[in-house]
Amino acid sequence: MQSEAMPDVVNTAELAVAAAGTEVQRLARALLRHTSEIAADVTKSVVEAVPEVAPLGIPDSLAALGESTEHNIGAILSMFAFDAVPTAIEPPAATLRTLQGTISAGGDLATVLRAFRAGHAAVWERWSTYVQRETESALVPSVLGYSSKRLFAYIDGACEQLVTRHRELYPNRGDQQAGPRTRQAALAALLDGSAADERAAADELAYDVHGYHVALVLAPAAASANVREALGDLVAAASPVRTFTHTSGDGRWFVWLGWDVTPTPQVLRAVATVATDGVVVGMGAAASGIQGFRRSHAQALETLRTVQLRPTPLTGVTQHCEIELAAVLVAGNADRSRRYAAEHLGLLGARDESTARLRETLRVFFATGGSQKQTAARLSVHAKTVAYRLARTEELLGHPVDRHRTEVEVALLIDHALAGP
Repeated sequence: MQSEAMPDVVNTAELAVAAAGTEVQRLARALLRHTSEIAADVTKSVVEAVPEVAPLGIPDSLAALGESTEHNIGAILSMFAFDAVPTAIEPPAATLRTLQGTISAGGDLATVLRAFRAGHAAVWERWSTYVQRETESALVPSVLGYSSKRLFAYIDGACEQLVTRHRELYPNRGDQQAGPRTRQAALAALLDGSAADERAAADELAYDVHGYHVALVLAPAAASANVREALGDLVAAASPVRTFTHTSGDGRWFVWLGWDVTPTPQVLRAVATVATDGVVVGMGAAASGIQGFRRSHAQALETLRTVQLRPTPLTGVTQHCEIELAAVLVAGNADRSRRYAAEHLGLLGARDESTARLRETLRVFFATGGSQKQTAARLSVHAKTVAYRLARTEELLGHPVDRHRTEVEVALLIDHALAGP
C-alpha cells in the first residue's frame, strides 16, 4: 500500500517545487527593471554595516561598491527570472576594485567578505518582503525556500571566487579570514587598555595612533539621514587628514581624524561648524598618542550621549567643551538635573524663541565675565539690546542676574544640554 501511494507524494512535492519556481521567475522578472534602485538601497545598507569597504580616502570607492552591488543583484535576479543554475562567477571588475581599495586603505579580505554577507542579508530582507507582499500566502513558504537555496549557492560561489582572486592578487598576504585578531578586536583592545602589545594592535588598524587625533561619534537622528555623506563633509572640512572609521552595530559611527601635528583652531572650527542634516555628531578635543586616541573618543561618546538626552536631539556638531560641565552634572540623574534647572530658571525656562534669546544672552554675559559690551559684540547686537534683555531676564528670574549666579549659571548649562536652545 505504501509503495502505491509514494508516486502521489513525489508528484505533489514536484508540483510544489515547480509552482515555486514559476512564481520566483514571475517575481524576479518584474523586479529586473528596478535593479539600479535596489542596488542603491543595498549599497547604503552595506556601507552602514561595513564602512571600511568604501574608504573615504580612496577615490571612487563608493562608486565601485555600487557598481559591484548592481552587477551582483542583476545576476541574482536574472538567475531567478530565467531559472538558471547558480554558478561560481568571475568577480566583476568593480568587485576587484573594491577589494583593492579596501586593502590599500588597511582593510583585508575578511572586510570585503563581511560586506558580501551584509549585502546578502540586505538583498534577502528586501526579496522576502517582496515575496510576502506579492505572492499568495499558501505559496510563500515554498517560494522563499526555493529562492533561498539558490541565493545562498550564488553568494557562496561568489565568495569562493573572490578568495581565489585574492590569492592571485596578493599571494603573500594569505586569506586573512581567521587571524588571531580582527580590526574590531584590535580597536576594542586599544580603547579599553587591554592590548598586550599596543603598537601591534595599532598596526592592525592601519592608522597612526601616535599622532594627533580628534574623535567623532555620529548617529542618525532620522531614518532618512545619510551618515556617510555627513562624514564625508566633516572629513573634507578637516583635510588633509587621515581617517579611521568603525561602525558600532547600533547605527553609530566611530571616527578618528588624524594629523602629524596639532590641528589648528581654524581646522577644528571648520569641522565643528559643518552642517550635518539629520545627523547628531559628538566631537572630542584634539589629543595625541594612544591615550589621546582613547580620551578624545570617550569625550565624543559623552558628548553624543548628553545631546541625545534632549527630547529632540540637536543635529550638527557639538564639541565636548560645550557640554563637559553639564555632562558631569547630569551623569548621576538626568531627571533630577532637569528639576534643578527648572527650579532655578523659573519663567526663564519657557520654550519659546523670545525666552531662548534671553537665555543665550545671559549665558554669553556670564561667559564674558559680566561685560555687556563683550556680550553685544559676541551676539552682534547693540549694547542697548543686551541691557534690555538682561532687564527682562531679571524680571523672569525674580532677582538680579548677579544674585544666586552660580546656581543660575549651572541651571543654564543643564538646560542647554538637556533641553536645547
